[in-house]
Formats: sequence, structure tokens, C-alpha cells
Amino acid sequence: MLPLGVAMLATFFYTRVLRWQGATRSETRQSLFTLLLFAFMALTVIGVAFRGENMALEMPL
Repeated sequence: MLPLGVAMLATFFYTRVLRWQGATRSETRQSLFTLLLFAFMALTVIGVAFRGENMALEMPL
């Protein structure tokens, strides 16, 4: 529950900062979508490429 709460809180503050800087509602949604898309892509690549024996994080060789 804690990681979900932290992620939701960070998302909330991110959208607040964007709105405070003058971003429209559409720009805020697009920015949030892009942020989440690239975060999931990065986590997927790390999870697939850097897993070694017994699921230990290792450098790919």
C-alpha cells in the first residue's frame, strides 16, 4: 500500500506543479501520460534485461 500511496502523492504534486506553471488541463494529461509511459518502459527494460540467476539484479553480458 505504501508504494501506491507514494506514487499517487507524487502524481498529485506533479499535476499541481504543472497547473501552477500555467499548463492547461489537456497539457497536464499529456505530460502525465508521457511521464508514466516512459517510467513503465524503463522499469520493464530494467526488469527484463538486468535479471540474472535467481532474479538477482546483474549487469547484462
